[in-house]
Amino acid sequence: MHTDLRFQEFARHLRLFWLLLVLMVWNSSVVSGQVRRPVPGSPVASEPTYALDIEILVQPFPVYGLKSQEWGRELQKSRYIPRFRDARPGERLVIENVDRNSKRVVHVVGGMDRDGNISIGDQTYELQNAEQLIARFDELAKWGAGGRPTDRPQWGLSAEQLEQIVSQLSAAVETPIPASSPVAAVDSLKLPERIRVTWTDAAREHLQTLKPVADAGEIEMNGLSTGTSLAIALAQFGLGFRPLVMPAGDVELQVDVGNEHSNLWPVGWTTKEPLGDVAPTYFRGTDVGELKDVALTGLFQIAAERLQLPHYYSEYELQAGGIDVQKLTYSRKAGRVSMFRLLTYAGAQFRLGIDLRVDEAGHGFLWVTTHDESLAFRKRFARPVD
Repeated sequence: MHTDLRFQEFARHLRLFWLLLVLMVWNSSVVSGQVRRPVPGSPVASEPTYALDIEILVQPFPVYGLKSQEWGRELQKSRYIPRFRDARPGERLVIENVDRNSKRVVHVVGGMDRDGNISIGDQTYELQNAEQLIARFDELAKWGAGGRPTDRPQWGLSAEQLEQIVSQLSAAVETPIPASSPVAAVDSLKLPERIRVTWTDAAREHLQTLKPVADAGEIEMNGLSTGTSLAIALAQFGLGFRPLVMPAGDVELQVDVGNEHSNLWPVGWTTKEPLGDVAPTYFRGTDVGELKDVALTGLFQIAAERLQLPHYYSEYELQAGGIDVQKLTYSRKAGRVSMFRLLTYAGAQFRLGIDLRVDEAGHGFLWVTTHDESLAFRKRFARPVD
């Protein structure tokens, strides 16, 4: 009994490590921000703003003093006033977010060379191009040390922050999610107390274009984790979300317009485990009788039942791609074939992508989307060759 519990705990940590590793492959960075609080009841996303604490390291020689004065005159045109000081032994250049009295500050330690060029991070700026350094400071003041979260594969989160969010979004969803609107879907989820949901302006505008569907029904989540369930529900409306960490440590899930090509929380993940472990019969051949004009949705239903996995459709993207799955039929001669091959053949015929993915807790499911969206997902999680 104790051995089983220890193994389950080890498996959970292994899954978290794998999700972190996959995201690290994209790139890693750190971003967080002081936010403008939305008016209560108004789901507006926060806009990060930061104060800058800038230090430029110099050497104790007259030429550095002269160059520091020249830079000071140039930077007077901006709102940024760096402190030029002698470097301490072993001191390194850094760009980092720090929390000072519950305010978000970007601490920048740059360096100056004998020619007066200033290095910030991996970029070097010449005095005659001071406007480029000012633009860099503007970016840091707006987005923090990690840059724009939409451009950062890890949304500007540290590995520790990301692991915490993955853990928080791993709880199972046991009740159906309303499919009538994205707001109803979000409201139905029992998110942890320190997680709040906001909506970008683009998402709010997108909401106005959606027609209410009174008889939309519900999405049965079958115990999938909260993060994947939310991603599935929002994807039905052309939306997704990205995580942001607030100054006090609270998590904000920012809903935005997007799909697999956007840097949003993915609809499921790849798994380091063999797919045959997630679905033991996935690659196992089985006798399949002749299929003649079988409804494609019925075929997917049967395949999901044989694999003992839930399956979901990316309704918004399928419609945007001009694909009405309900009207499609599939024919095939009798023969022995695995569910993997059968789904692959059927998908290829209609430019569909039928992926076996896992949620944050490692539970498998089938996701039916467009071929283009499926390729974007695979590219997003592609790993470099060792």
